[in-house]
Amino acid sequence: MRRSYVFLLTLVALLLGFWLHPAVSMTIALVADLGFRWQVGSWLPKQQLDYDVMIQREQDRMSVIYRFYNLFTDVPGMNGGVKRRRYLDFLLALVPKKQKNTWRYLYLRGFLRGTEFSGLFVRLTLIAGVLLLFVNQWWLSALLAVLFVYLVGFQLIPFYQQYDEVVFVHLYPLPQGQKQQAFSRLVLVLLSAQVVVLTLISLIQWQLMNSGAILIGGLLITAGMAYWYVPFRLRRFD
Repeated sequence: MRRSYVFLLTLVALLLGFWLHPAVSMTIALVADLGFRWQVGSWLPKQQLDYDVMIQREQDRMSVIYRFYNLFTDVPGMNGGVKRRRYLDFLLALVPKKQKNTWRYLYLRGFLRGTEFSGLFVRLTLIAGVLLLFVNQWWLSALLAVLFVYLVGFQLIPFYQQYDEVVFVHLYPLPQGQKQQAFSRLVLVLLSAQVVVLTLISLIQWQLMNSGAILIGGLLITAGMAYWYVPFRLRRFD
């Protein structure tokens, strides 16, 4: 019933504003606002707010949003889990167990077992592959490949600090330069693997020109990321 009164009052105020002067509508709106503020306490039931429930609901809502964002980017505070992927142990065997390869082995092991960055790598690669299946222009295929390779390389940079809080990596006598070289090597291998996968996906449609553009563009951006951009960003951390 009150809604009908409010609608009628609004209609009258607009008509008077058009017919007489806009100031009339403004005056009626101001008077109505003051009246509503005075009566709103009697219209609404008085209840106490349960702040604990409100805070929990807001945290749950934000957690859902952050988990969605974490599918495509690194979200601070959203830590992934660790899984024992035995079927990937053969990749660790490719790294010679020597002191100079300590950081290479550690980063590769952490990437294969961690769900945060490995999952991000797989998801972005799959999304890029699906998009490439619907692209016919070679220049657009190359652009998409370059974009997703850059996104993966950019999102991998926080992984460089994965073990900074582990005291043992500071006690073990290793030059700091080995850490940067090992991480850049990991980025180079991962981005190259991504380029190969995207090229093979493009070959499903026998689009040789698109595949060639993806391979060339992807390798160029991979080299730029691994040999220039990533080392440039890592110097800020040390």
